[in-house]
Amino acid sequence: MMLLTHNELVDLTDYQVPAKQIQWLRDHGWHFEIGASGRPKVARSYFDQKMGAAVTQTEPDFSFLTKAA
Repeated sequence: MMLLTHNELVDLTDYQVPAKQIQWLRDHGWHFEIGASGRPKVARSYFDQKMGAAVTQTEPDFSFLTKAA
């Protein structure tokens, strides 16, 4: 699983201190885990979803084959 880096969390929250990052994440309804180091961990895929990144289609779209001519 890919996680946001510390610098990316700083960019997201505008806070350097993990406790402040955690508070920001909670206040804004983000899902995260806290690692053994006390730093928040946010999945990159969740970040992309939350920030509205485009979802890429992983399979070809063959729906046109089933449409009536």
